[in-house]
Amino acid sequence: MAAEMAEEVGADILDINCGCPAPKVVKHGGGSGLLKDHPRLETILTEIKKAISIPLTVKIRAGFYDHTINAVETAKLAEACAAIVLLMNAERSLSSSTRAVASR
Repeated sequence: MAAEMAEEVGADILDINCGCPAPKVVKHGGGSGLLKDHPRLETILTEIKKAISIPLTVKIRAGFYDHTINAVETAKLAEACAAIVLLMNAERSLSSSTRAVASR
């Protein structure tokens, strides 16, 4: 597992990025796509934490869509999975401003 390899080569922490809105990442269920799939995120965080002894951090966005702001729920899930730090970008992955820029 990549998390174990990171620890073996000397990583001090492991950060899971659930904030990346890049379509090529989201379409495969990664990045901010995990904000739409809490069961999958929980499985990933739980399995990673079992495999490492270094601190686990998580980066999120406020939510995936304007109408699905779920940062509090995501933060609670991360905390329950033993993440020690949570970084949040207040934007959504697909906000109305993002769609306006993308459609130009």
